Amino acid sequence: MGPLRRRIVATLTVLAAATGGLVAAAAPAEAACSADNVKIVVLRGTDEDQYGRLLSLVQSIEAATAYNATGKYIDYPSDGRPPYVNYGVDVGDGEQHLRDYLNAQYKACASTKYVLLGYSKGAHALGDALDKSGPQLSSGLNKQIKAVVLYGNPRFRSGQTYDRGTYANVGSLIGRPKDDLANYASRLRDYCLAKDAVCQGNLTDAGWTVHTRYFSTYNSSATSFVKSELGK
Repeated sequence: MGPLRRRIVATLTVLAAATGGLVAAAAPAEAACSADNVKIVVLRGTDEDQYGRLLSLVQSIEAATAYNATGKYIDYPSDGRPPYVNYGVDVGDGEQHLRDYLNAQYKACASTKYVLLGYSKGAHALGDALDKSGPQLSSGLNKQIKAVVLYGNPRFRSGQTYDRGTYANVGSLIGRPKDDLANYASRLRDYCLAKDAVCQGNLTDAGWTVHTRYFSTYNSSATSFVKSELGK
């Protein structure tokens, strides 16, 4: 192929990719296996897409750490339409999809570090995946989970060493049994705002408004915590 023909082909390839033609741009490759890699894994809240509101926290952590940190959202059903009959199924799917992802990634690169983030229903699913009463992750994978952050957790329980926020000394309507997350206590922050509809059971319009305020209120604190844990 002559120089002119190569230039024409190259130009057509770029135009086709830019205009949605048959020639697509290559997907970004996964980073090579390295101890500097950090996956920020997200389980979104009800009726959110992809990273949902947690995207702001992902971006904050990415900017703060010197590691090669990249986000990954767990794709699971999170339907919020009444009468919420799928809630338990959604949580179970989120938990299983998270386990599957972590196990596959650990098999591919055992040195990758993980930061796990969950909001609302996603916090429920994430907590269930780490709960000591359920199936356990391998000891090797467990050690690679460096930090866990929960916002507006439906299974929040007050009185735990990892609790943070302005919450009253009460738990949610479906609070987690004491010490169920004890294996992650030093690596975990469970944020709950006073009068939150979900973690405090304040099922009012005002309570649901409070439930959306974690990102502006605690992203800075959560980012500092994650940065500190990654540095250990």
